[in-house]
Amino acid sequence: MGKKADRLNEFCNRLRLAQYMRIDDITEAFNVSEATARRMCADLEETGSAIRTFGGIKFISDIQSSSYSFDMLSLESAEEKKRIGAYSAALVEDNDTIFLSGGTTVFAMAIELANILRTGKIENLNIMTNSIVAAEILSPIIPVTLTGGEYRPERRDTAGIIGEKTVNNARFSKCFIGVDAVDLKAGLMTWDIETARLDQATLRHSSQAYLLLDSSKFQKKTAINYEELSAEYTIITDSRIDPEILSYSRNSGIKLIVV
Repeated sequence: MGKKADRLNEFCNRLRLAQYMRIDDITEAFNVSEATARRMCADLEETGSAIRTFGGIKFISDIQSSSYSFDMLSLESAEEKKRIGAYSAALVEDNDTIFLSGGTTVFAMAIELANILRTGKIENLNIMTNSIVAAEILSPIIPVTLTGGEYRPERRDTAGIIGEKTVNNARFSKCFIGVDAVDLKAGLMTWDIETARLDQATLRHSSQAYLLLDSSKFQKKTAINYEELSAEYTIITDSRIDPEILSYSRNSGIKLIVV
């Protein structure tokens, strides 16, 4: 085992104990430059043991994506998801190229978008998605491009390196991302690294990004915190949101729409 591999192994062991390390922590622990610390983070992420976050890196625990169940979540906050879906679908315009992520709230949007498309009100729309259920709803009305990758029955979607490469070769005028959980200070959260990587790639390649989540998602915590909230992102949620969270979002400049 070479010097670089030894250091990466030690890095992984340290991160496993700490769970999260900042770039400054890494430079101090290994006496390396910030650029080297960032390369170490990238190398460790490639092993699937960790995921990079803004300013650091987080160890991935043994919590599996089975913590997520599309069937069970589809029964929760159904009316709220329908309102969010209707509002989001109305944002789609002529000549858009959009991405629809997996998740039950984005699925609610797909149903509403299908109703709009049947009226012929939107022209020249291009849709890409990793959601099998969204594709099933929309494909009888309009051509839909699937990202490909490994099928995940618990999420009813696909993910993995093939899907990431597909997204990295695309450009979207708008993306609509379902979020497992969110903290306005810490950012977006999900249960698994595959979802995190695909969402990150989609956000990077979209001119406008909409985060669709019912208000209960502000109270949840998941395994991976993967993306800081950007001023370029717009959250769409429902009226059951905690007033304190709503006030914080307005005072901190976070774009948040309540429907």
